Amino acid sequence: MTEQLPVELLQLSEDQKSVCVIIRSTGHCVSLNLLKQLFNNSSWCHFKLDIAALKIAEQSFNDLNLATDFRNNKEEVEEEIEVEEEIEVEVEVEVEVEVEVEVEVEVEVEVEVEVEVEVEDQSEQLIQIAALVDAQISIEIDDEKINAKAIMVSAYGGTPITASDVIENVKAIGITTGLDKKIIKILLKNSESGKPGAIFTATIAKGIPAIPSTNAILKRLVQTPKERILKPAIQKNDKVDMLDLGQVFTVVENEILMRKERIIEGHDGITVTGEIIPFKKGKDITLTPGTNTIINEKNENELLSTLAGIPKLTLNGMGVDDVLLIDSVDPGSGHVDYKGSIIISGNISDNMHVKATGDITVAGFIESAHIDCGGDLIVEKGIIGQKTHNEEDLLSCTVACEGSLIANYSQYTDISCGGDVHIKKQLLHCNVTSKGNIDVQNTAGTKGSIFGGCLTSAASIHTVILGSSGGAKTRISLIGEYAQLIEDKREIQEHLTKYKLKSKKLFDLQQQNDCIPPSEKKQLLDFQLLEVNENIKTHIDTLTKDLSNNKEQLQTCSDNNRIIVLKDLHQDVYINIGNETFQTYKNYDATELRINEGKIQCLPYKKQ
Repeated sequence: MTEQLPVELLQLSEDQKSVCVIIRSTGHCVSLNLLKQLFNNSSWCHFKLDIAALKIAEQSFNDLNLATDFRNNKEEVEEEIEVEEEIEVEVEVEVEVEVEVEVEVEVEVEVEVEVEVEVEDQSEQLIQIAALVDAQISIEIDDEKINAKAIMVSAYGGTPITASDVIENVKAIGITTGLDKKIIKILLKNSESGKPGAIFTATIAKGIPAIPSTNAILKRLVQTPKERILKPAIQKNDKVDMLDLGQVFTVVENEILMRKERIIEGHDGITVTGEIIPFKKGKDITLTPGTNTIINEKNENELLSTLAGIPKLTLNGMGVDDVLLIDSVDPGSGHVDYKGSIIISGNISDNMHVKATGDITVAGFIESAHIDCGGDLIVEKGIIGQKTHNEEDLLSCTVACEGSLIANYSQYTDISCGGDVHIKKQLLHCNVTSKGNIDVQNTAGTKGSIFGGCLTSAASIHTVILGSSGGAKTRISLIGEYAQLIEDKREIQEHLTKYKLKSKKLFDLQQQNDCIPPSEKKQLLDFQLLEVNENIKTHIDTLTKDLSNNKEQLQTCSDNNRIIVLKDLHQDVYINIGNETFQTYKNYDATELRINEGKIQCLPYKKQ
């Protein structure tokens, strides 16, 4: 409850637009909280209160009370003066001293009187603590100029914002398009009925974003054998039908292999200030026939097969390999050398040779055979080799394919692959060289082991378990481009240092030339120095860009060239990335190995 004061402290100004505090003696302590209560209980509480001014008023009241205390103590000072005069009469020796005291006291009295006069002047002081404030509006346009937002602050007893104010601000900021009159009306109503100082925000104008054109795309209508193996069709008995591979993996004559979906044109947009936003044009792509395929005469956006065979991807199109269907490859059938693709519904037996310019698909096993494949090699079951009796390091099974290799498992096999190697279960004691990734895990990422052998990948290696507890050494090498990029970085920095040194020497030479009196010889030398300087600057700029690109490539290489172990990394695994080596002397849980700033890092791996 507000304390009752004997005097009024608040006063409305003559123009009735502000409220002041009257600084006068009240006989009470006037605090900040008391002044706030007086204001809040007044009829002017809807004015905007200035807290800083209120604090000044509080301090003024404190000063006034202090001066009043001085005045009340004045009589005590005068009594002291009388005592000093009596001492002067009784003790003549101390007359001079007492006179000095009297003078000092009189001076003090004069000072106190001056303070009293000042305070009396202050007693009429008025301090403005609140005022009427009109409602405020501001309009902001986002960086893309697609949306304009209005911010309204309700009035403190002042004039509210009108529709005319909004129109005036809209014109001032240049908004010409997409104005929402309904939103503006709602915003004005809320601002007028809101509490003093309440803030209301709404988007009052919207432009139209540009819609980019779609890119032309090539949509494949058939799968390749590799895709069908990785994602086979499951029958009702949860088994994959591999008996009729000719029907499963081949296409027929005049089958539509690929269809081009053309560009869908976009349209321009417009900003709230009326500027046109041009749409981004789409990228076209040409549908290109491959081997044994043609463009459909009736529809130029369709690619047709010209014979039955195995579909394969080509650049911006597809081709069809002529296909040879074989039950099995054994001494009874003899070696196979075929220009096209081969589908083998059985096994490839020991010491048999199979060569094809296209894909090779095997429904059974490859057992200590020699495979030369110009496309993808797909083995539904496994690749089985063994150590030879003649040479301990030689293995009985060799596989070379220019495309990717997909198999259930592989053991004791020399593998050379131009694409990715994907093994679903185990890769045991194999020597693998891949220009792509080596991926040894099932689809769920719960099974997949690598132990023994030597693996070399130009990209990355992913598996569930790497190494074994039995002590078999496993060697991993990520060749990639890291070593070459490091060498390129060294050469770029070396050349950059050389040209910067030349630039410094040239600068010194220019300063020396500036000291020479003007002449034709000096002018010629100036021109030559300028030409050399431009040449050096061009080299420095080029090398600086090369160094920046090299840094980006190194970061990309670091991100892409890595080894991911999802479960267990065992000891006795030897890892080489670029020129750096790392050996495991203990067992690790899920681990990621990558190179960073020239060093191999072994980090805990968290599956994303």
